[in-house]
Amino acid sequence: MSAGIRESSRGQYQMTLFVNNVFDQDYAAAIIDLSELYLGDTAYIQLLPRNAERYAGLQLKFSF
Repeated sequence: MSAGIRESSRGQYQMTLFVNNVFDQDYAAAIIDLSELYLGDTAYIQLLPRNAERYAGLQLKFSF
């Protein structure tokens, strides 16, 4: 989700406030079986991408 403001005359300035993963839904990018490293015991890891967490920011753009 994002909302922004842009200078209308020349479009030189732009400011955008954003929130990624608004509903904070977790998901794994990969699930890896590591059983061989632990002598056959069940061992899995999951890799979570940055987008799996909710985060917000402010983006500023200036064109000249």
